Amino acid sequence: MPFWLGIAFGIDNLLDRTYAEHLNLAGSADFGYPADPVRINEPGRTTWLKLTWNMGTR
Repeated sequence: MPFWLGIAFGIDNLLDRTYAEHLNLAGSADFGYPADPVRINEPGRTTWLKLTWNMGTR
């Protein structure tokens, strides 16, 4: 198998909107904490880069 390199990149939350994932809670009673959970907002716009390579060996 020959050597190969893969590159992927992206931008999460492109429009920089405020949102919270449904599982992202602080103090959720479902996990043994007191009631009145507090939603934790996700980070704003995030860019990422992923490099993948294969050295040609198995």
